[in-house]
Amino acid sequence: MFNKKNNKIKTESEYVGFAKLHTMKDDLSAENKKNREDINAEVKVEKNINVVGNSPFLNNTERVLDKKESNLDLQKETSGQDNRQFEVPKSSGFPQMPKQNQDSSFSNSNENIVSEDFTGKSEKKSFLAYVIIFIVILLLGAIGYYVWMAKGQKNMADFGSDASKDSSEESAIPSNENSNGNYSGAINDLSDNNEEFSEKVNFMIISKENLNQAGITKSIESKFIEMEKYSGNQLEFLIVDENNKPILFKDFIDSFKVTLDSGTMSGLSEDNFSLFLYKNKEIKRVGMVVGVKNRDALRKNLAANEVSLIDNMNSLFVYNKPDHSLNKKFNESEYDGNIIRYVNLNKNANLSLDYSIIGDYLIFATSKDSGRLIIDKLSDESEPRIDIFTPEN
Repeated sequence: MFNKKNNKIKTESEYVGFAKLHTMKDDLSAENKKNREDINAEVKVEKNINVVGNSPFLNNTERVLDKKESNLDLQKETSGQDNRQFEVPKSSGFPQMPKQNQDSSFSNSNENIVSEDFTGKSEKKSFLAYVIIFIVILLLGAIGYYVWMAKGQKNMADFGSDASKDSSEESAIPSNENSNGNYSGAINDLSDNNEEFSEKVNFMIISKENLNQAGITKSIESKFIEMEKYSGNQLEFLIVDENNKPILFKDFIDSFKVTLDSGTMSGLSEDNFSLFLYKNKEIKRVGMVVGVKNRDALRKNLAANEVSLIDNMNSLFVYNKPDHSLNKKFNESEYDGNIIRYVNLNKNANLSLDYSIIGDYLIFATSKDSGRLIIDKLSDESEPRIDIFTPEN
């Protein structure tokens, strides 16, 4: 049981030998060996870094490490610590990507945005400029067209004014001709200039409020005053209202206090008539021309009422009144192949009442000379006179 060999009890010499296995020398040797290994490892890392020094990533890493070392040195100096230098081991980890300049990229992006914004604004300004130019061109064109049209209308008006002096009686009337060959509606007013009159036809405007004996007489006197600068002897006037619409024959003679029997009136036109004003120095006479419907019936009615005709036509004697003491019997004369019935109403024989049917017209004159001028005018017209007015419905 207690066999020395079996129990393998170590001797003192063996314990001593075992104790020598771990001494302080051994500890120092081990520590020195470890330090040498660390130094060798650092040298190896430095060699590896230097070998691949051309790498942009590792160069960047070195710059980062150097910057860190310099920052550590600065902190040591400012904190008052000892000047022991520490070596910061250079990391052998993953290489860091070079940092991009955020301010630069932000600036570049801003520049791009500003550039795009400026480009967009430039395009908008260019488009707006084109639109403004186009509108200005349109306005200039419209103004030019308006001026051209206004000038053309003025020229046409001037031409029409000049042509009216030499145009026929029908040319001064609107062109709305009816089925009977007559003209209806209002007429264009020919201005009664004090110095110029138409040898064809003129217009005498009598407003509705002045359509009475006194108003008509005043209008006739005014025309005679205007005719003082007229070199001729007689002018024809169509009677219209203030709206240039014709006044009917019956309305005119009723207002002027001229009376004709019903038989005579039935043979006369309702709207085709005019006044003739004659002047020769101090002599002024008024005549009248009316369209005829039935010549034979009219001639018989006039002959049967000659006795009352002078009194009935008394308003035509504006400046001189008949001498009732004289013989009032009508006589007959001939002028240019036309039969004239007349009666002298003063001793000088320059005041009379003459009537005659010339073609389709009945004329009344208040002197021999004025009656013959009316006949000359009717005979000189190349075309027969027509009813130039019809009453509006």
